Amino acid sequence: MHVEYKVSLPDHNWVVAARHKLIPSVYAGIDIQKDGLGRIEAIGHSSPTYVAIRSGKYTTSTAYSYGLDFERLLELPEFDKITKFDNAANL
Repeated sequence: MHVEYKVSLPDHNWVVAARHKLIPSVYAGIDIQKDGLGRIEAIGHSSPTYVAIRSGKYTTSTAYSYGLDFERLLELPEFDKITKFDNAANL
């Protein structure tokens, strides 16, 4: 089965040109209580979320750009609880 149709949104009638877009990078932290694996109630619902947005007009989306976003996330104090541990080895 093959169907072709045009989608029209009356309140969104601007022209979308090539590379005129926003590229999101979204990361959500999940805090699981200690010894809580396998229990749904052990999952926290108020963990941090990080959203990075770049312009597709001036940059491309590559593994390197997503890596930079993730490095920025690791520097945020809101993510310390789920990204840094007291017993972690220093490399």
